[in-house]
Amino acid sequence: CSFIAPLLAVGGTPRVVGNEPGTYRFTVPADGGCVATSDPVTITTLPAPEVDIAPKGLQTICIGDTLVLTAMTDAPSYEWLRNGSIITGATGKTYVVRSDGDYQVRIASSQGCPGISSIVRVRIPDVRYSFAPSGLDFGTLGQCTSDTTLEIELINNGAVDITITSTQFP
Repeated sequence: CSFIAPLLAVGGTPRVVGNEPGTYRFTVPADGGCVATSDPVTITTLPAPEVDIAPKGLQTICIGDTLVLTAMTDAPSYEWLRNGSIITGATGKTYVVRSDGDYQVRIASSQGCPGISSIVRVRIPDVRYSFAPSGLDFGTLGQCTSDTTLEIELINNGAVDITITSTQFP
């Protein structure tokens, strides 16, 4: 196809910018009504690299624990993001997560094309509980008393449901 675009003066030198892939010939009118046509110029687009990350999806860790995220795609450079913002200094193939958020890794292929991974959502549940009363005092049981009943209440002070899976009493 032929492409005629307005010439843009950049530092005194005319420049033509083509933003779409294809093969172009540039036609320039010359003095005396003659026309000069360039050799064909082919513009191609390179695909964005697919960026794989492990582990994937929703990950839950406990307060104080860590999670290692790994870019499974080899690249010359890596840039880790948390909640869409660049994590300063996080430029390795792996990143150790210590706080909740939405994590991604952005790379540049060897051709310079950018690619970004899917989101890994890391959650740290707010698990807090208490007992009321904080302890049970059965007092002194008499010789003929083989049992007594007291109640203790488990109070969920956190933001997530909790389940008692086992108990142990002295």
